[in-house]
Amino acid sequence: MTVIDARPATPPAAGRRRADRGDGLRARPEVSVVVVEHEPLTRAAMCDLVVRHPRLCLAGTAVTAAHAFQLIASVAPAVVVTDLFLPDGDACGLVLQAAGTPARPGVVVVTDFATASAAAVCRSVGILTCLSKSSRAESVVAAVLAASTRKPWHGPGAVAAGAQPLLNFLQTQVLAEVASGENNEAIARRLGYSVNYVKDLIASARSQLDARDRAHAASLGVALRLLRPLGQGRFAPALPALASHEDFAEHERLVRGAAQSE
Repeated sequence: MTVIDARPATPPAAGRRRADRGDGLRARPEVSVVVVEHEPLTRAAMCDLVVRHPRLCLAGTAVTAAHAFQLIASVAPAVVVTDLFLPDGDACGLVLQAAGTPARPGVVVVTDFATASAAAVCRSVGILTCLSKSSRAESVVAAVLAASTRKPWHGPGAVAAGAQPLLNFLQTQVLAEVASGENNEAIARRLGYSVNYVKDLIASARSQLDARDRAHAASLGVALRLLRPLGQGRFAPALPALASHEDFAEHERLVRGAAQSE
């Protein structure tokens, strides 16, 4: 198991650039940054970007969401640069947790899973910018500087969020059954829906996630933390609170319509 460094980072090595005052004394860096990344090479590259920039200061590094939260609460960075998925959670959960601290840093996600759906999920919890890990160094630095002023960055490498950030509860409910390996008839029996209604919900979930097929939609649901594992290959909606009165009103209307068409 990788050991997390949840302490403030040591000062950068001599010779690395920092903003200097006119009298030759080293000025205090303007933007403190915490890097949260479980891949060692990527974490090292991100840290190097920070310590080499004259306006940035590396305040610390973390590998897990739990230790990242401890670090954020301890050093109150201006910006957090994090992967979307972490060994014990994800950036969205970290942001929601950090929102309860005085720090409330700007957050930039740098991920291999840089899709419109992922960007929409990030945006829904207040993450300012979602970047691909293939982005140029200049793009990452620009996104960090923008986040320090609580602004998103829309330059090269930034992923535009989709119009509909999350599936509703009814879609995730059915998608959880798909991820659990159930066919349409079994899902209809289990949830008390008509088969046509189940098909409609799966089709709408696929469309909103830009999924190739039902299996791909289920995989995206798991990857985006819309579904939570129950064990033994079963899944459930991760965010049942997303269900609204409007969702259930639409549900009742569609159930009646689907039943009449069968």
